[in-house]
Amino acid sequence: MARIIMTGFEMGSTSPFSAPLGTILDAGTLLTGAAAAGFSGTYYWSNGRGRWIVPSANTYYAKVHMSITGFGNQIFAFWGNNQSNELCSLSLDSASRKLQFSALSTTVVGAMTLDLDWTVYRFEIKIIKGASNNGTLQVKVNGVLDVNQSSFTTVDTDLSFDGISFGYNNTKWDDAVVDDATWIGNTRIQGIVGAGVGNYSQWDVSGTGGSNYERVDDVPILTGGSDDYIYTNVVNELDSYAMSNLSEGSNPIDSVPSMIMWAKVRQEGSATPQNIQLLARYSGTDLLSSSQAVQQAADYHMVKYITEVAPGGGALSKTIVNAIECGVKSIT
Repeated sequence: MARIIMTGFEMGSTSPFSAPLGTILDAGTLLTGAAAAGFSGTYYWSNGRGRWIVPSANTYYAKVHMSITGFGNQIFAFWGNNQSNELCSLSLDSASRKLQFSALSTTVVGAMTLDLDWTVYRFEIKIIKGASNNGTLQVKVNGVLDVNQSSFTTVDTDLSFDGISFGYNNTKWDDAVVDDATWIGNTRIQGIVGAGVGNYSQWDVSGTGGSNYERVDDVPILTGGSDDYIYTNVVNELDSYAMSNLSEGSNPIDSVPSMIMWAKVRQEGSATPQNIQLLARYSGTDLLSSSQAVQQAADYHMVKYITEVAPGGGALSKTIVNAIECGVKSIT
């Protein structure tokens, strides 16, 4: 299993998307968690959808919680040629209210009839792009297989998938996950933030007074303004924060398959540390991401780290996440 990307919009931002033109957060009509995504208007090009750039590959699994009102609305679209060619898509058919998969010479309609009253569905797709006419497609609705196509041809058989988009006009979506190896299942995404001082407090804090975690606990992210951040000019400094606990509510947590950490960063001037690592710490053991470049720019940019193992090895769990620290390390 290899998670590629995931978001539940819990940090109050659409920034994980590569092309969010028209995409807005909707805190009034929630699907799960703190926010869902929708559109502020009607858009008819790829930039009008929530789209992710993904590593070029021939096999992907994707999952989303989505509600729909109206017809002809895309649920997933898969792109190639640096996200400029739409290779195939899954939509809701306007006449039958059934799922419809479309590629160059293939149209497949599912068996289920769906509601259009903002009912929340869990859509999952497995897609394998083979040479010639041997692509494979399976679609599940709420865990039940609805579309099963053993052969299709995309717009260009030479292109691999390098972009995946979610939703269209008249849709709201949440808990979007992409994997390159396995079905994702009924996964929900919950956001946690810094709630206390962790093992490391080596970075400086902006302004006066207060603790490091209080500079990085804003939701939406960076709402504290220019005087709400941590910083360092020293290589190999670490900063970590005890995180808030997971909340189960009406959805008990059976397992924690993966965890994603986000940081919003920028480089000012000719700083000595030009890269960072994201940090998770549990039971005295640190887990560090690979080196992430910090860009020298006027605005911040996002860096992320996805892990499917706990610090020290083994599977993640609710107990581990509730005791975990997250943070950063400055490196050359």
